[in-house]
Amino acid sequence: MKRLVITQNQTGFSLAELLITLTIFGILSSIALVNLSSSWTKNRLLATTRDLENWISGQRRYAMTHNLSCQVLIDQDNKRLVSTISSSRGTDPCSVDTTQTSETVFDLNTNFGADNQSLTLTTNLSGQPETDAGICFSFRGFSEEFIGECADNQTQNSNGMLEIKLAHSDTNEARCIRIVSPIGMIRDGKSQDSSSECRYDTAY
Repeated sequence: MKRLVITQNQTGFSLAELLITLTIFGILSSIALVNLSSSWTKNRLLATTRDLENWISGQRRYAMTHNLSCQVLIDQDNKRLVSTISSSRGTDPCSVDTTQTSETVFDLNTNFGADNQSLTLTTNLSGQPETDAGICFSFRGFSEEFIGECADNQTQNSNGMLEIKLAHSDTNEARCIRIVSPIGMIRDGKSQDSSSECRYDTAY
């Protein structure tokens, strides 16, 4: 009588196959994390730029509704913008409630949040880099770019452009805000990287 012998083939992954699989998975995960980090940074940079644009517009509205001139000085070293009543009116904040610091000081570090040390703020005045630039808004809504201090004439009518650029090391794309004098028009745009020119001809 013949005995029936049943053999079972055990299937599974070899050590080499597991190592290859884990290596591929690790590479794909790294690529996904880099792309996710870059996308997250882009979104935060855009949100910060929009918040700053709204804050600057708020300073212009305040000057118009309170019949005075608001001077917005850009502090590049500390990455913040500070708004005060200009020159002869003293250095009082352009705000009804002086206890609300966020109304008169826009701190990019706080607004951007984590990893703000990699955030950079630069300014250009009519195409030339400046480190001590700012913008003045008069009660008529006009604007005047300045270096050092606003002239505090209530009929600001200089013809120029102040550009603010925000960039972050985790993404090539930079965000921009342009203020055109004397009409006080404020627009936001972007550039391909921190060294490229900003574009405002397309909605971003």
